[in-house]
This record gives sequence, structure tokens and C-alpha cells, in this order.
Amino acid sequence: MSMKYQLVLQWSPKEIRGLEALTAIGDLFKGGLSPAGEITDRQAGPDGLNIFIQTNNPEEAFDKIKENLWMYKCWESVRAAHREASGNHFTVLWPKGLTEFKVK
Repeated sequence: MSMKYQLVLQWSPKEIRGLEALTAIGDLFKGGLSPAGEITDRQAGPDGLNIFIQTNNPEEAFDKIKENLWMYKCWESVRAAHREASGNHFTVLWPKGLTEFKVK
């Protein structure tokens, strides 16, 4: 069964360095995420690092991630947004006040 939404967690390459660090971050919350969502991809590029999560309830999945990440330094700089699985428009979840989000 496919999920309705894609939740994206994003960091600047200045904040998190490389795919190995991104994988370690994903591992911090991976166990606590199920059944609210599933990590489907990690992407480390020169402009941004992203973790992609498929979910039917992006707010619930983000809350579970928050429970596991808030005490780590990586939490301070995360940006999070979601979109319909087949859509292009992102709805920002975090940080409060962020108005624009795109996958880098």
C-alpha cells in the first residue's frame, strides 16, 4: 500500500556533513517512526541534505521524529515540510515562520 504524503527533513551542508552523517541521523529516529512512516531515501548534495519519508499522516510522523531528535544538535537546524506523494507544493511544518521550502 502506498502512502499519501512525502515528508522531507532537510539540512544545509554547512550544518550536516555528508551522507554518512545523514544516515546516522535517520537511524536516530527510524525505529520510533514506524508505523507512522517509513524512510524511503536519503540524499546528500552540494546544496542540501534530505531524508525522505513516506507517510499517511505527516504531522504524526514529524511528532515522532521530534520526540527522538530534539535532544541532538542536528535538531537545531532541521527544516521539515510535506507534500502529497504526487504533488509539488510543500506545506512547511518546521521551523515556525519558514514560508518557503524546496528540495535542494
